[in-house]
Amino acid sequence: MNMKMLIVDDEPVICQGLAQTIDWQSIGVEVVGLAFNGRQALQKVEQNQVDIILTDISMPDMDGLELAACIVQQHPDTKMIIISGYDDFEYARQAIRLGVEDYLLKPVDVDELMGLVKNVSEKIMLDRKVNSYPKEAELCLVESVLMQDEEKVKACIADTVSVMKANDYSFRQTVHVCQELELVLKRKLQERLPNRPLDEVELHLQNEMEVQEVTTLSAIEEIFVNDVIRILGEVDQSKQNHWVIENIKRYIDKNYQLDLRASELAEQHFITPNYFSMLFKQETGKSFSEYLNGLRIQKASELLLDTSNKVFEIAEFVGYKEYKYFVQVFKKKLGLTPTLYRRLNAPQDTRKKQI
Repeated sequence: MNMKMLIVDDEPVICQGLAQTIDWQSIGVEVVGLAFNGRQALQKVEQNQVDIILTDISMPDMDGLELAACIVQQHPDTKMIIISGYDDFEYARQAIRLGVEDYLLKPVDVDELMGLVKNVSEKIMLDRKVNSYPKEAELCLVESVLMQDEEKVKACIADTVSVMKANDYSFRQTVHVCQELELVLKRKLQERLPNRPLDEVELHLQNEMEVQEVTTLSAIEEIFVNDVIRILGEVDQSKQNHWVIENIKRYIDKNYQLDLRASELAEQHFITPNYFSMLFKQETGKSFSEYLNGLRIQKASELLLDTSNKVFEIAEFVGYKEYKYFVQVFKKKLGLTPTLYRRLNAPQDTRKKQI
């Protein structure tokens, strides 16, 4: 897929020359428009997809620096290259600090310009692929480490590399995605285990000098696997499982009135719904729904005795949208309907407070 480039210069002859005399197609770039000041350029970016802006820095109405400030803020995925005269050198450096990708000094060397645009194009494609790696790979790796399953770690990484190969990722792009995925894994685990020394785990895939000596995907895959197994070695399964469930229980205790779903809680903790169900039952002796209903019924029974609110109001307050279902669950848990429970247990001096 071609990168789409907008050329901006207040001199139409220069704009047209840059667009028509350079073989942009040879480096996978398509010129999709010309603009003669920053304001026109901004309008074109608003109306069309633009990946790269090649712009002069000195222009009337809105100069290259003002344009850069707007693009960086409003269209951060669009990369900018600035062309400046020697007198604008400090001006160009200021643009770089704003987030402009690079700059060239006039007179422009065509080969240098094409090389720079090509590099920026490759960076854009790499960023897109790094940021679009399969999210299931992240989930799979986190769960594999939590389960202390080396074989699943290997399978997750092998599948991830295969997916990238099938989608025509270059060798370098694959390495970048694996590096990013490894760091994401480490960060997700460190968030859960603040007292574990995960920062001390040596990750060879992050060593650029070491990676540069590798020439095959199988070797990269092996380094990645070994790194994750070292991370796995720092994770104590029983303590980790206990921490995850304790954290989820605290969340449920605080938010039991909301429409809580096991699948959403599993996603928040980067584990699959099946593993979440198994782990929750293992750690609490109850299923998620049993635990949640038990907590809600406990709160409801307290409110039935401590307030004068109607039963349907209490049902709604503790998180039940359907009154009949609330009564059904309440009776199953306590052997009495809410109304009978209140009648038999409420003290003579029941407080007439409202929830």
